[in-house]
Amino acid sequence: MEKYFAQRGTLRHNLAERAQFDWLSERMGGEALLKKKYPELYKILLHTRERQLLQAESVESGGMREETPSDGLGDSMKIRYLSYHSNRGAATVSSIHTVEESPSLFMVGNLKDSSHGQTLRSFAECSSNSHRLRGGVTLDAHALPAADSYRFSAETTFVKVCRDENGRPYVESMSEQTAAVKSAVGEDPVKQITVADPTPRRHPGAEKTVIYYNRQGDGCDYSYNCVDAESSRVEIYIPFTGSIEFNSNYRPLFVDKNYGFQLHIENIKNGVASFNPAFWNKIKWKISGSTLFWQFPDCWHTALHPSQVGIMENLNFYCKMYIMAENKNQIGKPQRLSAVITCNDSPFDDSACKVIERLEILWGCFAKDTDIRMADGSAKRIQDIRPGDRVMTDNGSKEVLDLISGNEGKMVRIGSGRGHTITVTEDHPVMTENGWKRARDLTVSDTLMMEYGKDNIAQLYICDYHDRVFSIQIETDGAIIAEGFFMGDFGCQNKCSAAKENRTSVLEAFQEEMSDLASELNAGKEADGYGK
Repeated sequence: MEKYFAQRGTLRHNLAERAQFDWLSERMGGEALLKKKYPELYKILLHTRERQLLQAESVESGGMREETPSDGLGDSMKIRYLSYHSNRGAATVSSIHTVEESPSLFMVGNLKDSSHGQTLRSFAECSSNSHRLRGGVTLDAHALPAADSYRFSAETTFVKVCRDENGRPYVESMSEQTAAVKSAVGEDPVKQITVADPTPRRHPGAEKTVIYYNRQGDGCDYSYNCVDAESSRVEIYIPFTGSIEFNSNYRPLFVDKNYGFQLHIENIKNGVASFNPAFWNKIKWKISGSTLFWQFPDCWHTALHPSQVGIMENLNFYCKMYIMAENKNQIGKPQRLSAVITCNDSPFDDSACKVIERLEILWGCFAKDTDIRMADGSAKRIQDIRPGDRVMTDNGSKEVLDLISGNEGKMVRIGSGRGHTITVTEDHPVMTENGWKRARDLTVSDTLMMEYGKDNIAQLYICDYHDRVFSIQIETDGAIIAEGFFMGDFGCQNKCSAAKENRTSVLEAFQEEMSDLASELNAGKEADGYGK
């Protein structure tokens, strides 16, 4: 297995190869342990091996190999960072983000001191019915052996349980290794990382970087016009420029694009959009002395399916690159050094890990006021409606029982293809072709049910509001007509929220085994030095 890691830093497991089946089994505690205590998990591994053996035979006989899309939303399994501070210690964190809403996830990893040939600490985590998982370890500085310098390495194996066409569970899994050279008494190889873009250009020091697509206004740091939100792929543009300065003893040579390079736009809801490697040759790299500069081309972008383009705020930017650099005292022996740029991590104050502001993407134009269709066909602002008034619904004229008001800081802005717009709270029910959906759960692929018929979503984003909001409760169930949209009343809103909160899932046997296995591995790491 080590040759795979030496070449690429990552290994996506093919259990058709016995060596990789043994590797994954060993990482999960060993084949004997799985057979004896976790038979459901072991069955899944055997089924995965059988499935991948059949796939291999199909490819050999002229069948099609499964290909991973070069862009669009996908799964992410990665070691987020490996960090060290001479006074605080060492830490590593790994994470999984998946496209599925609620798969079963498992990871096991360790932190090693490669200089002294020992495993410092290990961890195991699992999650059932969740689209993301995070785990790692931290080791205090006083627990490290005394040394002037360290070469740390982190290794994590990731497992996701999926379903095949017959509903049988199988695993998709991979392992990753990363290493970092750190000094305990002097300068680390990486002196500092500077990110020029993306950054809050309009409001330096702000907590977020704001990007507008197809929207005019003064509140953004970057804007992109003519982004087609109705195509089969919605293009996402984000600028990326910066530099890495090394200390005076190191000279950067090049970025190794074949060894673990990752550039992700992480959707908080699920999955990540990955950098399209087709743009690699258009990146401008420049080396001046001990500093490496980069500038991604204006045209670089990734793409998402419209079903994933919803209220896209609070995105995370993540980049990990490996730079081949030469120590001037060891000419001819280049080293591979890692650098991480991320939004949402807070590692130790490590010069090789740069934390930048989170991203907020907003679509469309801004407007305000909500007109409700009354029973006589007129329109009245919702704040002027009173109990006893009658409104028009999809089920005829209905009496208003109550007017509810409050304050909201942020709202959801929805625009139809024919130009109707409405601003509602995040949990407000909106009638779609597939039934009620909360505003926050809409995507641009949804079809709206409007007063005049069906229509597409042309605008969808969260906006600042900070003002009074109003809702009405009608005498029976029905959809009120607001700005031409069929919307739920206050009672419908409460029913939708309760249904969302009361959904529970039944754990399967293999999910319970995954939880027990993670607990056992975590307990064993302290008792018998698991992973050493």
